[in-house]
Amino acid sequence: MRSYPKQDCYATLGLDPSVSDETIEIAYSGLKRAYHPDKYASKPDADQAAAKKKLDDINEAYDCICSPDRRRAYDEWHRSASASSPPPRPAPSAPPPQPSVSPRKLDFGTLNRDEWRVLYLSIDNVGGPVTGAGENVITLERNEGYITLASDQTEGFPIKVTVTLDTCGLASGDLVQDTIVVKLDGVAVRVPITAHVRPLASSAGVPPFRPASTSTTSTASSRPTTAPPPPPTTSSTSSVGSPPSPITYPTSGTGRSWAIALGWIGGFLFMRFLAHLFRQQQPRDAFSLLRYSHLSAVH
Repeated sequence: MRSYPKQDCYATLGLDPSVSDETIEIAYSGLKRAYHPDKYASKPDADQAAAKKKLDDINEAYDCICSPDRRRAYDEWHRSASASSPPPRPAPSAPPPQPSVSPRKLDFGTLNRDEWRVLYLSIDNVGGPVTGAGENVITLERNEGYITLASDQTEGFPIKVTVTLDTCGLASGDLVQDTIVVKLDGVAVRVPITAHVRPLASSAGVPPFRPASTSTTSTASSRPTTAPPPPPTTSSTSSVGSPPSPITYPTSGTGRSWAIALGWIGGFLFMRFLAHLFRQQQPRDAFSLLRYSHLSAVH
């Protein structure tokens, strides 16, 4: 039985197996002229050797299908060889990419209001190459506007990401929680973010206000343990014989100051009134003065 070349004869001539015999002749003639040794006489030795090898393959392929009988025999052998040979194995696929982040968690700690702080995140790939078959993003899961991500790097690993937290717009005591999502070809890894806005009293350096308590031991509640007495009330339906309510004076700092001021003003007005009465009783002229002095001496 005749042996045939490993490569497909039709493919060597650049033809389809369904072409006519005349098309095979035309294709062979053109290829033989294109790779003739005379055309490569002035070429380097490597080009001459490659042209000679190509022309040998063309002649061998044409010899297998140059006549109808040879072509029919080659077609039958090619069909049987294709049916008996196992299908080619698929090329092993590359492993998917695997993102790796450092640090695994971003904790901004405790910040004051209207304060901003910057942390850095490093992203690397410890798996296969990134092919673009899936989604490739670095984004925030909640994205409430207080955290921003920025990176000037456009290619290559590791990627350095600048993470900025601005507490402007947050209230005192708020807890900030979000997550950075990193995806390489759809393979995701998450980095949690936490921060706490310092309460207003603590951020000013003043301890929180605690009302006074009558209890000697501290309790979890900041409210006093006993309620203050209710203010005195007067009733329009009180009986005639009931004793009057005792007069109460203010004990707070502001009320006591007003009471002292009103006392001084009242005393001053009373002294002015006595001085006015004394001037009214004194004599107006010399005769009255003598008479007033005489009466004073008699008495």
